[in-house]
Amino acid sequence: MTDNVSKDSAQPDKIFVKKESLESEVSVFPSEPILETIDDDAKVAQIHFVDGRRYKLQHPGNRKALRWRQESISLTEGLNQDKLMDKFFKFCVRPMGHSFEPTLDTIEPNHVEVWLNIANRFLKWELE
Repeated sequence: MTDNVSKDSAQPDKIFVKKESLESEVSVFPSEPILETIDDDAKVAQIHFVDGRRYKLQHPGNRKALRWRQESISLTEGLNQDKLMDKFFKFCVRPMGHSFEPTLDTIEPNHVEVWLNIANRFLKWELE
């Protein structure tokens, strides 16, 4: 990691590194997602993902986000995060500058947990 990219040490559960004028210093494939921009009300964010692509995240609203999280929990089947991720990819994630639309079936296996962390935090308004 370069000197201009620092992980927020005050909150170790953060999943993003901070962008501090680092365009020329970050490799094409960052080791962690980079939160590039987020609007004032946290409804729209732009990230540079570990696959080297940029994505726009659009929050679906509190009601939908809550419903999606509730639907992903089943008393008989347990946690079904695939349902949550399918909806997150379909309704919240937009490619920026490329045409790759991520889904659980098209992303790299080692990116599933990273996307899951992003989805859960974004839907709970916890991206910083």
